[in-house]
Amino acid sequence: MQRIKLSSIVNKLKEVCRYFKSLKTIDAVLLVVALLFSFLTMYYADITVTGQYGLTFWDSLFDGKILSFYENALSSGVAPEGAVYDIGTYIIFGIWQLPIWILNKVLGVSALSVGALLWLKLLPVLFLLLTTYETAELSYKLGISDTLKAQVGIVFLTSLITYLPVMVVAQYDVIPLYFMVRAINAYVDRDDKSFYINFAISMTVKPLTILALFVLIILREKNVVRIVVDLIKGSFLMIICKAVYSMNEAYKLSCSGFLQKNMPSLFDASVNMGRLGNASLFIIGLIVVYLVAYFDESYLDASKEGAVAEHISIDRKALLYVFGVWAVFVAFASATCYWTIYMAPFVILVCFMCGRHLDKVLLVETVMECALTVLMVLSFSWVYGGDMTYGYLILKGFCGKAIAGEDGKTIAGLLNWILSAGELAPAICGVFVACLAAIGIRAYLCNKNRVLEDINLQVSDNVQAVKCNIWLLRLKIAIIWMWCIATLGALYLTGR
Repeated sequence: MQRIKLSSIVNKLKEVCRYFKSLKTIDAVLLVVALLFSFLTMYYADITVTGQYGLTFWDSLFDGKILSFYENALSSGVAPEGAVYDIGTYIIFGIWQLPIWILNKVLGVSALSVGALLWLKLLPVLFLLLTTYETAELSYKLGISDTLKAQVGIVFLTSLITYLPVMVVAQYDVIPLYFMVRAINAYVDRDDKSFYINFAISMTVKPLTILALFVLIILREKNVVRIVVDLIKGSFLMIICKAVYSMNEAYKLSCSGFLQKNMPSLFDASVNMGRLGNASLFIIGLIVVYLVAYFDESYLDASKEGAVAEHISIDRKALLYVFGVWAVFVAFASATCYWTIYMAPFVILVCFMCGRHLDKVLLVETVMECALTVLMVLSFSWVYGGDMTYGYLILKGFCGKAIAGEDGKTIAGLLNWILSAGELAPAICGVFVACLAAIGIRAYLCNKNRVLEDINLQVSDNVQAVKCNIWLLRLKIAIIWMWCIATLGALYLTGR
């Protein structure tokens, strides 16, 4: 595993803090206050399960029975299904939860106390900030103007498909996302060792990132045997984890049962093929992206020519393929409200690849993420309302009478009422898919002509772009504030 120095992490966090200087003071203050409020008040229950299994990891280790971790998780009573992820997830959570484990053993501090839960939520928030840095750095390597790098970070941080999964739901898909974006940075740098190691780490947390790994491999490698070898390189840690526990009955019961339960939903979106049955739109879209990448030999041509502009162009194309994979996944794979974050850095980056069209494309992106958010709130109403999300942290005292998300006094209930109990959901879904497709097409056309517009912008144009983006950022900050105010209003009405 790569050595990640503490000083390097601190420097990256400082750089992210400097991104806020690209905002006006009042905008920066409003954003920080909204993020801090969300951090202290909103917390969906799922992470408490994984967090407690981080403590179980240490219990198993010091009992000298690390291989019995999954048995211990099943018998702990934390969740009936036990530990459903590979051991890499619980190693990361175990390392982070070590102070809580010690405090629990020495002072009897509960893992479900407000302080312990805030410490646990800090883990995905930390990875969110680190992913913000990696995304901004990747934008610069893709030829996006250095003056816009800070704005890339802020746009990513204020995106609803970033803000909601981490700051509201406190989900940890941002951890594999961080290592995936870090791997793509290495891909652009032509650093194969770092590329494979970071993807290997990401896949031990959530194997979903293999979708992006595969498209990047087949873009630059056409030999089938080498493709398989490269896939193994990028998956070796996950393979080791599965091999170690392959004969463990508790592991097979927990992980296999979870996979069997959730796998069919990936293929729900389908088109009727008559006597042939239904064809999964997710699989159709994914295979199309993969085949186009496989037949694309521009990566090989760029390697031969060696021109800087040519490298930037092919790296942008690689980014477009990754965006295509996650766009298809979110649109057609019945993605949960946690998984939308996998698309976040890539949709932001392809927007910034649109040069002089940036302000228009970012506006479309804002509409897209608002539409997706409405769909997710309607589909996962229990996540965004009631004591499952607001009954853990500092709002705990106000949630005694809080009720589940379908009620009209919560955000989900309010949307249900406005949208006539979801009757307009198909139209909103159409808006989401159309905006997503439009963003990809616009970015593809900009890259197809190899017009690196943001590099060639005149100074006056660049200033105008920054000015337009500031107003779009204010819109995103305002939307986050609307969420916070709606949350307080819902809880106030519920607690009356």
